[in-house]
Amino acid sequence: MKIKVKRILTIVKKDLKENYILLIAIFLVWLLIRWITHAFCPSIIFCGLPCPGCGLTRAGKALMILDFDTAWMRNPSIYVWGVYLAAALFQHYFREKPLKQLTPLLMVVIAVTVGVYIYRMLYLFPGEPPLIYREENLLARIHPAYDTWMKSHVPPPYR
Repeated sequence: MKIKVKRILTIVKKDLKENYILLIAIFLVWLLIRWITHAFCPSIIFCGLPCPGCGLTRAGKALMILDFDTAWMRNPSIYVWGVYLAAALFQHYFREKPLKQLTPLLMVVIAVTVGVYIYRMLYLFPGEPPLIYREENLLARIHPAYDTWMKSHVPPPYR
């Protein structure tokens, strides 16, 4: 067991060493985009509408503190993403096999996420965040008629 933990830590260190520049760049881009737009989701920034992944970060945070109800409300597909993440971690760190073998599972997870999104947009939008229309979006700034049209077709709440 002790040898396995050392091996996993070696792989983690190797992964961090190989990807630290990318991870820092992603973090800096995230900070910059958040600072400028107060959002990170390209869909929210561009058209003010939530995307299939909206709420997954908040759902993941809720899941980490075992707040299952909040996780479900933020984005129910967090549970299938959790299964995929566990499978990916097991595949990479314990089995030391390529993640490519998990592609079919990833396709199922994406399909479930899109299905959940369609349901939420048809039956729950607009509602509690993240299922709201965000007024401050690029399309509304470029073409104010878009914002007028959205507000006439999407009832409040807005943000």
